[in-house]
Amino acid sequence: MSDWKTLKLGEIGFFTNGLNKDKDSFGFGIPFVNLLDIFDKSWIETNPKGLVNVSSQEINRYNLIKGDVLFVRSSVKPSGVATTCVVLSDLLNVVYSGFIIRFRQHSTTIIPSYAKFCFDQSEFRTKAIAVSTVSANTNINQESLKAISIQIPPVKEQRKIAKILTTVDNLIEKTQTLIDKYQSIKHGMMHDLFTRGVDQNGKLRPTYEEAPHLYKESELGWIPKEWTLTAIENNLSQIIDYRGKTPNKTETGTPLITAKNVRMGFIDEEPREFIAEKDYKAWMTRGIPPVGSVLFTTEAPLGNVAKVPNYKLALAQRLLTLVPNPEVLESDYLLWLLQWKLSYKRLEQKSSGSTVTGIKQSVFRKIEFQFPKIKEQKSIAKNLNQVESKMTREMEYLSKLELKKKGLMQDLLTGKVRVKVDKIEEEVAS
Repeated sequence: MSDWKTLKLGEIGFFTNGLNKDKDSFGFGIPFVNLLDIFDKSWIETNPKGLVNVSSQEINRYNLIKGDVLFVRSSVKPSGVATTCVVLSDLLNVVYSGFIIRFRQHSTTIIPSYAKFCFDQSEFRTKAIAVSTVSANTNINQESLKAISIQIPPVKEQRKIAKILTTVDNLIEKTQTLIDKYQSIKHGMMHDLFTRGVDQNGKLRPTYEEAPHLYKESELGWIPKEWTLTAIENNLSQIIDYRGKTPNKTETGTPLITAKNVRMGFIDEEPREFIAEKDYKAWMTRGIPPVGSVLFTTEAPLGNVAKVPNYKLALAQRLLTLVPNPEVLESDYLLWLLQWKLSYKRLEQKSSGSTVTGIKQSVFRKIEFQFPKIKEQKSIAKNLNQVESKMTREMEYLSKLELKKKGLMQDLLTGKVRVKVDKIEEEVAS
């Protein structure tokens, strides 16, 4: 690393605080970069939507050119202070907020594509937070930023590193786009499947407008004639209720599942809580939840659902276990039905509470839902499980990419690892 330089930011550029204007100056004029435009974004290259009225002198003083780095000057959370955003194209008729500090280099010591990453690495973020001050907000000033030193590789190596990390960023962006697409498909499918269902061939029924003779009117609107509208308790063999109980907790033992662990569609291991093995039988006297039955949170939060996993667990606090009658109710169908946004609206309408919204078991069990025959339930659940499986695979791949990027940033931006571009690109794509 003898060809890397360690320089203070004040040695390679200068800082300028942003523009402060009275409230009557906003809403017209030229584009204006504010905090919301740069939080959670590592670069900006197009005009923001906000407008501010400024003079020609202010435009000249507060303009933005390619290579400028914008630092968040003040943040409610310490982690937000000195968050950076790199300007990737000249924005000469754009100015920036007084809550932002602009860093402009005397010459191109750090190229823009590399700056996107070097100011976002953990080592720089730690230094920036360490020199910030805390009052009502966490703040950083020009003098503190000038004194921060960073390691800077030669420009040729900067380009290589930027290319590697940009390759990963592009894969992350494409994967996130695919996840968003599957999410949208899933929501659309849920609406269609829970209002129209599927025919004997597993295809969506025609809409009510296309074939009104296939539907009947109900409290939920028009539903297929074959469906039954009935209280949920009629299709359950058991409701296991541990809502109001709080056990003695231990550091190890049988995992304890509460409403805090049940997310929408899955169980989160955090927070990890346990009860002693010797207390398990005495605690679980209300019933052992069968694998595959549905956990339902009654409050804080209301309406999250997940399937009971295939391992020993204990239950407590704000949870109902819904055990389907297998002759009339498919567990996966129930899981998806309770995740549908219109089902959640029905739960909200039946809920109560001033500070915390919740629903009583006695009320929940009487809520009516739409239930097709068991064969159709299985077909509906299969369709939704398939798209969920595809989305889950992409989410796992996204986590892998994000972890890989974190490792590459740690290695490449510190000079710990110096490798050929081709080798890294092959690894990234694998």
